[in-house]
Amino acid sequence: MRNATEQLAPATEATSSGKPARRRKGAVAALLVTALAGGLMAFSPVASAAPAAADSVSSSRPGDRLSDREADRVLDRAGVRRVSPGDCHNVNRSRCTSYRGIQEDTVRGLVHLKRDSRCQVVVVNGTEVGNDRDHRSRYSHASGHKVDLRENRCLVRYIRDTADRVRGSRGDVVYRDSHRGRPYVQYELEYGVVDVTYF
Repeated sequence: MRNATEQLAPATEATSSGKPARRRKGAVAALLVTALAGGLMAFSPVASAAPAAADSVSSSRPGDRLSDREADRVLDRAGVRRVSPGDCHNVNRSRCTSYRGIQEDTVRGLVHLKRDSRCQVVVVNGTEVGNDRDHRSRYSHASGHKVDLRENRCLVRYIRDTADRVRGSRGDVVYRDSHRGRPYVQYELEYGVVDVTYF
């Protein structure tokens, strides 16, 4: 894994070639509603209708994948950052945290994690090459189901308080959470990194 202390860059990544389909644009728009309603407005007392708006994204089909730009737009609006030197749409740049090909469910899960935990959420490894030990796994970085987050006390406390400990010892502990009715999420606490998989 890369060093989780690399410079955090603003969202200035290039777009992928080609225009997304109309349905996909609608799904991205719905994800933006999630990000705005759940990720940002959750901190405001006037956002009483936010949860209903956020759940509207569930109409998108499972298994849909986003471009780097689409995912970055949603996650940045929600307050989820990434470690990046910029221009990370190319997944072959192993030292550049890419979102290209990330699952919509993963993006949705990160938005909810940011909203529910109110912790700093920083992605240090995404879909770029060099993160997977087993490339044949269905639930991998390359398939868009898995990301690594920078560990912090707030995030670890949230995971321990809301998820069930499955196995592990110091430095390598696994927790699982039903994710409030959505497909469950698995957290693996490693040294300095939280490995997160959305199933």
